[in-house]
Amino acid sequence: MGLVINYKLETEGSFRGYTYNVGTFQGDYSQEEIDIIKLCGLSTLTSWLVGFVKIPEATCYRDLEKYNNIICHGGTISYKGQVESQSGFWIGFYCNHLQDRANKKDEKFVISECEMIIMQLLDKDNFDNLYRIN
Repeated sequence: MGLVINYKLETEGSFRGYTYNVGTFQGDYSQEEIDIIKLCGLSTLTSWLVGFVKIPEATCYRDLEKYNNIICHGGTISYKGQVESQSGFWIGFYCNHLQDRANKKDEKFVISECEMIIMQLLDKDNFDNLYRIN
């Protein structure tokens, strides 16, 4: 996955030693892109909130597939990689699902989801079984 484009940082915070970002993603779509987005089960809102958690360098995991087991809004992590204008490796999610059209998420919701991701990263059993690099 590439860099997030048109991402505006709204809030940066920390929870239990991890950094998280809440931002606004601006979408500007062609009709072809809108059709593809709808087929993928996403909404075509023109802007929506996103949440990202930075993975500390000391524990940055090389097997990106292991992040697929982390539960958050929309099911599981939908982004793994770099975040525009931020260093390091990030995981996160978008609030751009079809159900979000009728129930648009707010910043408080996104922060709560970021904290839930962090709790899963800190869970020793999950960490030992899913994330440790040998």
